[in-house]
Amino acid sequence: MNQRQVRICEEALYSIKYLPGQIEALRIEVDSMLPQTPGSILKMTGRVVAKSPFDTSETEDWGIKRVISREGQELAAKQELNTVLRQWASELTEEDSRFVRLVYGKEWPRHTVIRELGITPRQYYRIRERILQQVWWRIKHLMHIMDMAVV
Repeated sequence: MNQRQVRICEEALYSIKYLPGQIEALRIEVDSMLPQTPGSILKMTGRVVAKSPFDTSETEDWGIKRVISREGQELAAKQELNTVLRQWASELTEEDSRFVRLVYGKEWPRHTVIRELGITPRQYYRIRERILQQVWWRIKHLMHIMDMAVV
């Protein structure tokens, strides 16, 4: 792996613990973009608002604006990254899971992780390399959204 790939993977791993909160905050922000109405547009006007099958109603326009907004795209990116990382984490061995929890979750220093896991520095770097490669193979297809997802 090159240094750029390592940096991207480590940023993604460090972001795991913050993603749920960031996703919820973005969801609230995106939801607030749609103006609040007392009911559906159809009930308010008594007729269909769109004039033709190719026309969009005001409600649809707001929905489209939400999806294509920076916040909407960032929300989708973070949700996708969170889904991929959670799926990957559920498949880890016990040793790898403890390593990820200590290094990227609790952000313990290398020497403390080595002592806690009872491994050598060489084993530490092998585990780290294996984990980073696994993450890279899971997230490399998300490269187009990674800048938005890992902020």
